[in-house]
Amino acid sequence: MLQGIGVSPGLGIAQAVIYQQKKPVISAVKLEAEAVETEINKFKQAQAEAKQELLQIKKKVLQTAGKEKADIIEAQIMFLEDPAVADEIINLIKNGYNSAYSANQVIEAQAQMFENLPVPEMQERAVDMRDMGRRLINILLGRKEVNLSEITGDVVLIAHDLTPSDTAQLSKDKVAGIVTEVGSRTSHTAILARSLGIPAVVGIPGIVEQVGPGDLVVVDGNSGEVHVNPDQLKLNSFKKKREKLAFEQKELESLVNKEAVTANGIPVRIAANIGKLSDIIEAKKVGVREIGLFRTEFLYMDRNSLPSEEEQYRAYKQVVEAFPERVIIRTLDIGGDKELPYLKQAKELNPFLGKRAIRLTLAEKDLFKIQLRAILRASRHGNVGIMFPMIATMDELLAAKKLLEEVRAELETEGVVLTNPVEVGMMIETPAAALTADLFAKEVDFFSIGTNDLIQYTMAADRMNEQVAYLYQPTHPAITRLLEKVVQAAHAAGIWVGMCGEMAGNPQLTEHLLKLGLDELSMTRGAVLKVKQKVRQITL
Repeated sequence: MLQGIGVSPGLGIAQAVIYQQKKPVISAVKLEAEAVETEINKFKQAQAEAKQELLQIKKKVLQTAGKEKADIIEAQIMFLEDPAVADEIINLIKNGYNSAYSANQVIEAQAQMFENLPVPEMQERAVDMRDMGRRLINILLGRKEVNLSEITGDVVLIAHDLTPSDTAQLSKDKVAGIVTEVGSRTSHTAILARSLGIPAVVGIPGIVEQVGPGDLVVVDGNSGEVHVNPDQLKLNSFKKKREKLAFEQKELESLVNKEAVTANGIPVRIAANIGKLSDIIEAKKVGVREIGLFRTEFLYMDRNSLPSEEEQYRAYKQVVEAFPERVIIRTLDIGGDKELPYLKQAKELNPFLGKRAIRLTLAEKDLFKIQLRAILRASRHGNVGIMFPMIATMDELLAAKKLLEEVRAELETEGVVLTNPVEVGMMIETPAAALTADLFAKEVDFFSIGTNDLIQYTMAADRMNEQVAYLYQPTHPAITRLLEKVVQAAHAAGIWVGMCGEMAGNPQLTEHLLKLGLDELSMTRGAVLKVKQKVRQITL
């Protein structure tokens, strides 16, 4: 048994296929002057051929995994067609170097630039850049790419890593599981495996050498366990477990259109956390009727400039119209592990304790006002709440509310009629906010508890640091007492309180949270049906 990180749930059982892409040897060859133009044309032809291959892969991903996943391939096409990248490659060729060497030098430099950025989302772009580069260079060298879409039979794919275009060629009916030596829950392999419904485990160094072609492999995407050549007794046990998981999944799907009501008839509000417009469809699939957290920072990321007011308005309007019952929109939460390359931010020794979220937006009032204008305009299309993140002091909350009223007055002066009332709330993410919740409750319409940061700050344990992961304890008595205090303060002031952190989506904690008195649980769409199932079993 080998232990890795389960990144895509399910249980796959099949014979192993080892997938190893050997890195091509790329030598620098000095060109004769008369060969330069020929080599430039060779590069341009390879560029066109690589684009056609990527367009075919994108088409397949669009059909099997949806637009959001197809956008991963679209990013590679954009890199391939980037005039700045192409010009650099051509300039190197003009300096007398062969096209494969020139392309490799430029693309690797670009990839390293992305890799050195402190933002995980931007670091992933290095993978896209190298994946695109591998395809282009193989064409220039006349090497044929291994076509994973030609896999026959049911297999478990074992690899050092899979690129986005590798994973995009896979299908659930041929691949029973994926295991890689490297990767994380947010890597492209993990994202695409989840969208395709293929069980996947990443982070098992040396597995390519430890498993042979044809070995029988069991991939448990829930526990992260990978079993190689289990005996017959264990194999029978895994097969029974696979049947049970398939049955449980069907049971969960039967709950899509059923209400979240406890066994003794008490309704529970279950909402979804979303970050992108493509999440609307996924949330609808599991029967969600309201959004408890719309993470607006994703509108600002993976781009070179701030989104305009009009662009933001259209995005918020689309979500509000899709979920008329209620949409809680969190204002920009940038900082910590999320940065915007086009927004000049000073380097901080500890960015999680620095100028982030509300601290940043109050300092960047013009940026903040554009977002508030777009949210208020979108509120005309449904039931909207505005939520301020990372509040620690009353001054921060009052300053944010004052700015919101200024924006409201400006819009009304411009003739924008704001007929629908907008709830104003704040996130409880700091111990300071939790311990003074009774004071804050007089100034807002609701609280939403962000447990990811609340636990991090209470336990003084960086949630991104695996060395102190043992301290990240959602059920520590200190956390329970803070939650209890927040709920009591909210209800005493006559306002509602929800939770949008990871705790809300853990069915093992559902009864605990409801008994503390939470009014709403908001979670990722993948957790909705499991939590709903748990709710229907509980008596309150």
